[in-house]
Amino acid sequence: MVLVVFVTFIFLLNLRATIIVALAIPTSLVATFFAFYLFDFTINMLTLLALTVAIGLLVDDAIVVVESITRELDKGSSPLKAAHDGTKKVGLAVLSGTVATLAVFIPIAFMEGIVGRFFFQYGLTIVFSVTVSLLVAITLTPMLASKLLRNHAVPNFLQPINRFWDAVDRKYSTLVKYAVQYRYLVIVMAFGSVYLGAFFASQVPSGFTAKADRSEFMGTIELPLGTGVSEASRQAQLLNEALRSIEYVESVFITVGAGVAGKTNLLELYVTMTPKKLRDVNQFPVMDAARKVIGQVLPDATKSAIVEVPWVSGATSALDIDLTLRGSDLAKIENYVDEVMQAMLASGLYSDVQSSYESGRPEIQIAIDRRLASDQGVSARTLASTVRIALGGVDAVTFEEKGKRFNVRIRLAEAQRQKPVDIGSIEVRGTDGRRVDLSAISDIQFASGAAQIDRMDRSRKISILANAASGVSLGEAAVNLREILSKSPPPPSVFSSFEGTAKRMADSAEAIVFAIMLAIVALYMVLASQFNSFTQPAIIMLTAPLSFSGAFAALYFGGMEMSLFSQIGLVGLMGIVMKNGILLVDRANQLEEEGMPIQMAITTACPERLRPVLMTAFSAIFGMIPVVLATSDGAEWRNGLGALLIGGLSSSTLLTLLVVPAAFMIPSDISTARRWMLNKIRFSG
Repeated sequence: MVLVVFVTFIFLLNLRATIIVALAIPTSLVATFFAFYLFDFTINMLTLLALTVAIGLLVDDAIVVVESITRELDKGSSPLKAAHDGTKKVGLAVLSGTVATLAVFIPIAFMEGIVGRFFFQYGLTIVFSVTVSLLVAITLTPMLASKLLRNHAVPNFLQPINRFWDAVDRKYSTLVKYAVQYRYLVIVMAFGSVYLGAFFASQVPSGFTAKADRSEFMGTIELPLGTGVSEASRQAQLLNEALRSIEYVESVFITVGAGVAGKTNLLELYVTMTPKKLRDVNQFPVMDAARKVIGQVLPDATKSAIVEVPWVSGATSALDIDLTLRGSDLAKIENYVDEVMQAMLASGLYSDVQSSYESGRPEIQIAIDRRLASDQGVSARTLASTVRIALGGVDAVTFEEKGKRFNVRIRLAEAQRQKPVDIGSIEVRGTDGRRVDLSAISDIQFASGAAQIDRMDRSRKISILANAASGVSLGEAAVNLREILSKSPPPPSVFSSFEGTAKRMADSAEAIVFAIMLAIVALYMVLASQFNSFTQPAIIMLTAPLSFSGAFAALYFGGMEMSLFSQIGLVGLMGIVMKNGILLVDRANQLEEEGMPIQMAITTACPERLRPVLMTAFSAIFGMIPVVLATSDGAEWRNGLGALLIGGLSSSTLLTLLVVPAAFMIPSDISTARRWMLNKIRFSG
């Protein structure tokens, strides 16, 4: 907020005007909290992020109004008349700019799926605050200006800054004339900027959420099947001591058999680290060190995974990659899973590669000889029921003692069910009442089988789970895995699908594309109705792709991912950057209506609106600086959003000031060319 107010003062060079503009921030924020109360919103990470993004937007409308009023005062108008006339001149531009912003953020709030749940409160928070800022700009701001502002000279100590802005106005006025004169060259440069943005976009890695250093991580380790609680506890103690020896690890918490399935061979760990500000390295090398320690201390572990603590917990795996393979033949699926896992390990792009299928569980298998069983009058159902009761037991009766009820479960004594010969002596009753030994009608043997058989859509499934290796984005890992599947496709009866984080990333990309398309349609409809034109909305909307070069370049040079939060920022950027084009086109239309030729109108309007354009842009940029420079635990997930907005606003503002006046002349050129052709056809006829 301090940076935003400072920017306003540097441009206006008027303390009273700066105070009037600054009042828009607390006024809008307080009213937004009232909206929180009405809609039962909470103060959380996303609503606070929305308020941070909105800080730079809340003063936009007030800046434009105050600057226009100041111009009227400089012309000699009284404060009351200046407030009236200045607000009237920019009223349509302020309304159009705010509606354009709302047209972008409302679709964000109502996206479907987990992305929609994430950003429902985020989108509406910005909608609430920006709407209130519009009301403040057209009511409170003119009233305060009429009471507080006076026509006064700039103090001597601020004259160098004033002369600097006057020089900028003159230079820009000359530059606009060149841009209009060589307008088609400027349009070609604009397309070059879009191409440059596409190039940087192809180089930026993608992910669901950015890898964030939150000074904590978690993990799971599976010991060989059959490991008892005492042995698992002993190994957990060894692991605990080894993990604590890693630099920057502060505490380790390990549980044995505490999962949903209650597996005694399953260790789950949670590690906290030295606070981020006290470390020279981020947490991911520490996580890699933990993986090495697990391999050294527990070499017999069948599976292990070290992951970030997820932002959103749920039934899906916490690992980055969850590839599900399903079909009817478990053996085929298992063979194909082994093949894919080998290719993943060979690529070096994955860590913690593992399969959800776990074999080697000791079991006794009873294979019925159906011909012999039929001869003895024993059905498969009777045999299965008898074995289940004898080995597993059945609740026969209940009894009460001292007010408590106890179930009585009956089954064979432990000594009578330990060996195959013991089980073979279990007697099964046939249909004629005869008792037949189980060994006489079946083959009983020890074997190993699956610890658990998972199903999906009524088919057996095995999942391949993995994390992206350090320095590898989730998008790169997912693309590589798809290439592996295309080079070595699954058997005809095996089907594959991505689940977990990779699926959420794909779903979020689809939701973002839908939001962008909806925002484009809404923006065009709003601008067409505001300007009563089909061509001018297209001219204004040219400013959106001009932001791509700066936005993606900021992510690329900042080493950041195109995460979910960055994608949301990209959608919001479309509405924010169009305010600049609206200001220029609106003033040019006013001058045209006053009788000024179109070329003179646009070359006059642009220098007049230069300072409001720069003020609104710099206010939004400086409002994002705390976001992009944040270094607190977990700040990485919002750093990308701030960098993208700063880069996009910077490139869009600079290019808009030249491209919009150039594009503004093109419809006139087309009309002139069409009239020339019609006249030529008429005379030739």
